[in-house]
Amino acid sequence: GDYAAAIESLQKAIAQRPDSPEAHYALAEAYAQSGDPAQACEAYRRFMELNPPPDWQNQGRQAMTALGCR
Repeated sequence: GDYAAAIESLQKAIAQRPDSPEAHYALAEAYAQSGDPAQACEAYRRFMELNPPPDWQNQGRQAMTALGCR
């Protein structure tokens, strides 16, 4: 429920491991849950750029569609 703390922790994790699709996906989810769709879309885009496994890509696309990401 403390999305601000989760976002801060995930940003630190990404700073240490910028190529972690898991961290980017989790960050996108945290932004979405906190009511920040623009940041969520950006984090999902970065997640997709990292070429995660196909099933994760499907989840990412579905989440991006639900948020109206462009």
